[in-house]
Amino acid sequence: MAHELLRRLAMCVCSAALFSRATAIVEASTSVVATRVLPSDGVKTGYRDQSWRMTGRVTTGDGVAFSYAAIFFRYVEPNGVVLYPASLSVVDESSGRVFSERRTERAGLGLAEAATGALNVRVGTWQVRETPAAGGGGEPAFDLDAKLAGITLTIRGIARKPEFVIRSATAEHDEYSSIACDGQIELDGRARPVHGKAWLDHQVSHSIPDTAQPFAEFRVQLDDGREISIEAAVTRVARIGSAPRLAHRSAYLVERDGTVETLHADSYEFGEHPGSTWLSPHTRTIYPDIWGLHVDDKTEFLSLEPVSYDQESLARGNGLVYWDGAVDVYDVTPGSQGRRLGSGYVLMLGRPPKPKNP
Repeated sequence: MAHELLRRLAMCVCSAALFSRATAIVEASTSVVATRVLPSDGVKTGYRDQSWRMTGRVTTGDGVAFSYAAIFFRYVEPNGVVLYPASLSVVDESSGRVFSERRTERAGLGLAEAATGALNVRVGTWQVRETPAAGGGGEPAFDLDAKLAGITLTIRGIARKPEFVIRSATAEHDEYSSIACDGQIELDGRARPVHGKAWLDHQVSHSIPDTAQPFAEFRVQLDDGREISIEAAVTRVARIGSAPRLAHRSAYLVERDGTVETLHADSYEFGEHPGSTWLSPHTRTIYPDIWGLHVDDKTEFLSLEPVSYDQESLARGNGLVYWDGAVDVYDVTPGSQGRRLGSGYVLMLGRPPKPKNP
């Protein structure tokens, strides 16, 4: 079931009345930014692979932070059978506890479904959906409801910026980069109100990713009201012992007013911290664990660091293994005091597992 964990198809929540439900469209081939009427976030017919990914960070009234990532996939097999794999993880940042679970259901049995209109995807008892705005206008609203062993998540989000769309020849991303969230988390028999923000991403594609070539997606939400989206792939290692290098596919900066700026390769620096990796004790897979980011004349020198190293999503059998985790964003500009400037989420495939010692 590995390949159903399809691609760089991620999900997050956002949208806005501010722009009368207009959408910024980024044509990947030309990097042109335009606006259009907001498209449906439901199933887009004609595509084999789709995913909806909602990530976020929320805090209780007494300052305890929780990070979460929910991914819902829709995959059409060659024989026409529709499968809905899903993955959900929650990190209690105060204790370091990670709650993670995967499930897969088949369409037509009443256990999984996705609407073709507004966003409404359900896999078992997990569900993410768009809630109609009051009076038919205003900002789109989104609900995420999920229960794992030991923890229950109920999130209500309202988009604060317009959706932007990234298009290429074979795929499309619909991204909401700024969603204000409220809700509650029930843990250890105690329900606690939470508030924070989230990111929602709907991706569609025809192609299966090359899982032999690791990829990574980075979603950064700065506390100053801006967001940064980066998608990258790791180039193949030229010789044994040489370091892999990130090849940048696309990068975007979302301004406070929702304007989307394409970041060209010569306008920003981004890469892994040399020699800083995490070796999974479960799969022996190697993951980078610190990244550096700087956008010329736009940001400080930023360091992206995991809130917990062990945020690997595991699969039964031969399923695809990947790391889907929350990061803190720090100012590492020379002379700075290392202030925390925001948070984010990283979705990435790792490097081949290290062979176990005989």
